[in-house]
Amino acid sequence: VACGAPKRGMGWYHCLQLLQGRVQDATLTDIVEPFFLGAGKDSAMGKEFAEWAATAAAKGVALHSSVAEMPQSTGPKLAMICGRTADNPKLLREVIDRGCTHVYLEKPGAPTVKELQEMAAYAKAKNVPIFMGYNRNFSKYIRLANDFLASPSAPQGCALTLGRNDCFNTPESLDECFERNAEGMVKNMLCHEILTLVTYNGLTVDSIAEVVADQAYTHQETRNGITDFSRIGCTIKTKSGQKFILWGDRSDGEYSEAVVTKVGMEAFKSVRPCPEIVAKQAELEKATPGCMPYFYFQDGEYLDLKQAVVDHIFHGRDGTPEGVASPETAIEGLKICDVVTEALVADKFEIPLNICNHPSSWGVDYAECPTNPPWEGVIKCIAESGYSGTELGPVGYYDPAGLGEKLESLKLQLVAGNIFEKLHEPAEVKAILEKVHMSCKTLQKHGAKFFVIVPHVAEEKIATAGRSGDAPRLSDALWAQFMDAIKQVAEITKSYGIHCTLHPHAGCWIEYEDEIERAMLDLPADLVSMCLDTGHAAYAGLDAVEIYKKYAARIPYMHFKDANGPVLKKLQAEKLGFWDGIKSGIFCPLGHGVVNFPALLRAMKEKGFSGWCCVEQDADNSIEDVQARLMVPFECCKLNIKYLRSLGVTSASSKFAPPPRACGTFVPGVTDYYTFPPAPYALMVDIFMREKGVPDASIRKFERFIDLPNLENRSKDVLEMNPHGTVPFFKMEDGSFINETIAMCEYIEEVLPDGPCLIGRAAQERATVRMWQRRMEEHYVIPAYYGHRNWTASEDCAKDHFMRDFFSQRLTAEHGATLIPHAYKDWLLWAKNRIMWLEAEKQKEATKGGRAPDFIAGDFISTVDVQVYVTLWFFSEEFPYPPQMILQDLKGQLPWVQAWYDRVHARPAVSAARAYREESNKAYEARKEAK
Repeated sequence: VACGAPKRGMGWYHCLQLLQGRVQDATLTDIVEPFFLGAGKDSAMGKEFAEWAATAAAKGVALHSSVAEMPQSTGPKLAMICGRTADNPKLLREVIDRGCTHVYLEKPGAPTVKELQEMAAYAKAKNVPIFMGYNRNFSKYIRLANDFLASPSAPQGCALTLGRNDCFNTPESLDECFERNAEGMVKNMLCHEILTLVTYNGLTVDSIAEVVADQAYTHQETRNGITDFSRIGCTIKTKSGQKFILWGDRSDGEYSEAVVTKVGMEAFKSVRPCPEIVAKQAELEKATPGCMPYFYFQDGEYLDLKQAVVDHIFHGRDGTPEGVASPETAIEGLKICDVVTEALVADKFEIPLNICNHPSSWGVDYAECPTNPPWEGVIKCIAESGYSGTELGPVGYYDPAGLGEKLESLKLQLVAGNIFEKLHEPAEVKAILEKVHMSCKTLQKHGAKFFVIVPHVAEEKIATAGRSGDAPRLSDALWAQFMDAIKQVAEITKSYGIHCTLHPHAGCWIEYEDEIERAMLDLPADLVSMCLDTGHAAYAGLDAVEIYKKYAARIPYMHFKDANGPVLKKLQAEKLGFWDGIKSGIFCPLGHGVVNFPALLRAMKEKGFSGWCCVEQDADNSIEDVQARLMVPFECCKLNIKYLRSLGVTSASSKFAPPPRACGTFVPGVTDYYTFPPAPYALMVDIFMREKGVPDASIRKFERFIDLPNLENRSKDVLEMNPHGTVPFFKMEDGSFINETIAMCEYIEEVLPDGPCLIGRAAQERATVRMWQRRMEEHYVIPAYYGHRNWTASEDCAKDHFMRDFFSQRLTAEHGATLIPHAYKDWLLWAKNRIMWLEAEKQKEATKGGRAPDFIAGDFISTVDVQVYVTLWFFSEEFPYPPQMILQDLKGQLPWVQAWYDRVHARPAVSAARAYREESNKAYEARKEAK
């Protein structure tokens, strides 16, 4: 019943096996096909069905367009229902009413638990047994895994992982999959794995303690108006301590596995296909080519299941055959499917991002190319596609004279500029730098903040794009010249107040992981950051998610691009070059390639990314159809933004992030920012503000300079505002004041909630940040500062040292304090011990959880990171009086702390705050005199 299309429908394959005489004691008598014998008979597939149906009719099979047309049954007859799940309740009643004595019901049986319960009750009332079509209960790899679990060799407390890939490998087939299987991926695909757990491992809905969704792996999207999962991952934990890990992917080929693990170590693994199945698959495909791939791989399971049911009926046995799922088992499975689905959708993922596009999506790589579409059309398409901004593209493409008016009328932000030039050729550098100046003038005029250096493809590398092992590397001498040229560009962009980033690119001298790592080591973190292009990373054979995680602290800006997997494999296999890749469509719409965007977005959220991302889909515009040059990319751009929205990307402010904030806007509610920028506590607040996106110009505008060395902070005027006599502090709109670094930072977070959250996003996270902040402030930060302060009054501080007795007039009884000079060494030892303790704790976390977090309180930067970093940096590198060279003295003994320190040190906000501190320090004499 509901045979389906030849070589595609599950019912058709059952018919094929029966017509081939492969099921003993069973004869195919009738085929009911409502669509291809009804409304769809004149379609291409309808005609194909008719041709096949004629061969079935020739073997004595009767064909009907509905169950009602089928003759009333008078003897034992098994109805195999293979329709769409939503149609099954109706079909089951019809076949029973038509006299069928037994029913084979394809999984999951019904869309809901209630409907399947009603179907089971109706069949029971009519004394008609139902056998469920869960063929994975007959899978060899499942049986082998369960045999191992039952053996003495199985370790106690082990976990069972069941996972598989399906064969919907093209966007078109995935569209059809979503449409045909409206019950959803869990009930249509993973229900098989769940049923084996119910059948063989005792799983019930009441036995479940919790279901933990793997949100980084799970991917939900909308196709043709239907929202479903294309990839799922979760862990089921039972009340008795069992642990079952499930994963499934609609794509990437027919593969299944059952893996037994103990604390992450593999104890047993069985897979499908095994060599025996592969050999059978080849034989079946040769005999009947063109079928859905899983038919060949699961052929034996379908036969075993049908044969078990037929034997059971033929011999008049009661109950249900061994391994065959009963309706009761299937109902339990559907209940579990509902619990799993609920867990998967409970934590709806969202990340606010500003998304822009680039003229290169229209094939605009060179301004003078004659096939470029008109720039006015391109920028209009970007706006109408739903993007918030645009990159400038090659110098000269966008008309500088008319750009401002276009940006304003289209409500677009100019985000970045770039060069795609031969910086590796010394003779070209001078002319390139002129282009950089030209680009930066336009960028500065319209408020753009990023500049992207895209190294031009090199003749020596074009042919080996995507094949690291075949590719040459630049000599040390030429590499040094290359790095120097990049630094020259960065110095120019810096002079315009524009952040410079380096964009690794296929076919250039910075493509592969070793080249990226070398460049990041050779280029100063406070001068050059990275613009990660996900598509070029994939082209180079890299995992874009892992590259992002590795360099997240140096990635303020990104290019979103996807790479077509089959095209990439073809390019690599045939050793074709970069331009061949472009013409072959290597860069495909987002979500249609190999880049794992769901995992990338989650990693970005975990790392606190809140900047701009540029969607690019490099195209070849050398086509004759002038209109298509503009409109084909336009349609792709709309698909790309739609895809990102389906993953949870929400619109952020159209101004600059992190977080976006228009220049001239400061911290809401604050009228004045009293500070002495060279002071370490001032640096902490400066970093925090920059992490939250407060622009440099705003910090300068609202800053009120306090001459700390000359005790202005202890003056009557200042003490009336801030009795504590410390800096920095805020003056509020109501005339009150907020002092103390952490209090100021928490206020900033409250009034600037957009972008990265540095105090924790929820109650538990905030408590964790505060816990670690107190642990490190009380036992590291305070001892480090009091070690320094008491040293200045000790005999070990030379009498002519500029810091001698600096705090003697500050830390007095009048100000509620005192100095203990002889204890300064104890304070310093205390501070050092706490850093060693921090290392030990993070190593324990790594041992317990498999990895330590990237930052002190978790995988996001927070107040405690800023506080501890500034203290470590200030007393070791900037103000070693006395030296607190903890990282240097314990080199090699603090691997986590050193990696964490480097990660924070390289952050753009941290680099910018240090640079401003240095500028302020140098300008101190002039500012003091001016004051």
